[in-house]
Amino acid sequence: LIKALVWLVLILVAKGFSITRAVLSRREMGTIALVCFLAFIANFLFNQFNSFFILLIMCVYIGNLWYIFLAVAVNKKALSHQLVLIAQAGFRPSTTPAHDKLRLYNKFQTAMIVYVVLDVIGFFLSTFFFSESYVRFLISELVSIFLYIAVATVFRLRAFSIYFARTPALD
Repeated sequence: LIKALVWLVLILVAKGFSITRAVLSRREMGTIALVCFLAFIANFLFNQFNSFFILLIMCVYIGNLWYIFLAVAVNKKALSHQLVLIAQAGFRPSTTPAHDKLRLYNKFQTAMIVYVVLDVIGFFLSTFFFSESYVRFLISELVSIFLYIAVATVFRLRAFSIYFARTPALD
């Protein structure tokens, strides 16, 4: 259940929910629900039957990553287009929240790429060099913790830009 919830949060962040968009369409919510349900089922079957369902969990994993990277690319393209329009209107794009959001998505994409690379390296190291199952679990959890910290650091609460910082009222 925890892995499915993590995928849900990652997908919602990638789709831009409450970051670039206030609401998601019904179709997007249905797709996200299906993806998370598949992640839950795949993890459940993998935990119950060990390596028998490894192909299923790999397909769900790759599908989730593809969906996340596609959503990030769509958001980055929309934000880049907004920055071009802002520049054409005669404003400095670097002083807008769209610029900061684009930087957030660049960092999020980098964190996801690093996560995938570390997870694949950890899987192969634990499969070919360590026969103990706890080592595979330990490596997987350490890589997951890295992702949690990276995403939480990138999307921590803060003002979007110093130009939009709220100043206290002068009395």
